[in-house]
Amino acid sequence: MYVESVDFKRQSWESKILGDLLTRLIANGYQGLLAEVHQAAGRFSRPRADRSLPASLGQADGFADVLIPPAQPHTRVIFFLAQPDLLRMVVAGRNQTEVRRVATATKMHLEAAVGGHISELLTDVADRDGPDRFRREVVPALHLTAAGGLVVGLRDGAPMQMMLALRRQPAFRGRPTALGSQLSTLLPDKPSEQAREAMERLVSSKIVERWHVVICRQGGQWLAVAPGLDEIKSFIGSSVACPHCGTRMGEEIQEVAYRLTEAADAQLADNRPLCELLDAALRRAGAEAVVIDPGRGAIDGAAFYRGTVLVFRARQGAPSAEETAQLLEQARVVEQQGWRVVSLLVCDQPAPADLRQSGVFVVDNISRLDAALEEILSKIREQQASALLPPVLRPLAISVADLLPPE
Repeated sequence: MYVESVDFKRQSWESKILGDLLTRLIANGYQGLLAEVHQAAGRFSRPRADRSLPASLGQADGFADVLIPPAQPHTRVIFFLAQPDLLRMVVAGRNQTEVRRVATATKMHLEAAVGGHISELLTDVADRDGPDRFRREVVPALHLTAAGGLVVGLRDGAPMQMMLALRRQPAFRGRPTALGSQLSTLLPDKPSEQAREAMERLVSSKIVERWHVVICRQGGQWLAVAPGLDEIKSFIGSSVACPHCGTRMGEEIQEVAYRLTEAADAQLADNRPLCELLDAALRRAGAEAVVIDPGRGAIDGAAFYRGTVLVFRARQGAPSAEETAQLLEQARVVEQQGWRVVSLLVCDQPAPADLRQSGVFVVDNISRLDAALEEILSKIREQQASALLPPVLRPLAISVADLLPPE
């Protein structure tokens, strides 16, 4: 479920304007709850000229309606007066595309009913809990500085995943190294072509160096290593034989090896690859603002999503209870500013079971990062939707999700 809301402000929302809006929407194919109730009431009462829908609205203490837009049976539009001068429109649907399409069309009908340009009605009320306030208040309160990213400058996540996987490989000349034929095993959840592309990006950024290798076909020993292919060709073109199996070098296995350089150490030291991975996943999931500042404090960054702040720690290895306590302490700093807050701990090794009971969301399987984030963000969307409900629906225990039909 996806939800968007917009507030429209004018000096007064007279019943005539609201009635004209509903009349226009119904004439254009919307099905409205108020219109249904009004029609049903007419079957049980005497017909009167002053009982039209607009006239009936003038006798109500408040205004709220739920509508089904034409040709969009899985989307709902909710209008209600949040304040006498503030009309709120909430659009809920299955996905962002449907919601924005319906929101745009409904705004056009509102503009026609009011008789003015829609931009004149838009209010900055949303900024009270918006990304601008997040950057203005939350980021300084957490002492975060928007730091530069990895040298690779990528946001797709694959190079960061590759770097983290490569650092766990056996060492060659003191540095973690993997063969080209092993790349698909380093990123098992990615297509082999994407794994190769991720590694080549690391090579072009000088975080990884490429070596050409000759390997004994029988025993697997490395027989020769060179940075350039020409040197290897010259070597295997000679009459030199393998000291282990006696086979001519030209008949042995030729491979490519990838080795982490010293330039990667600074990136790995402050958990930046894992932070960049989380940054990329949050942006893919729709976070409206993300700031990462790894290695300098109790948290590594924060994000804003639909009125909620996520404070997070991303670390390599198993997290400790002390780190969890520090994360929760920083979350309380943000809560004191009046925000809804989610604490998130991301690591690349299994977390102790007791940390999951501490009130922190724990993600300790990097391959499931996107899925885990979606679970967290879906709960945030549900909370936001409940907060946006008109008061008339709250006593009925009806949520926005309840208004949507099943798939």
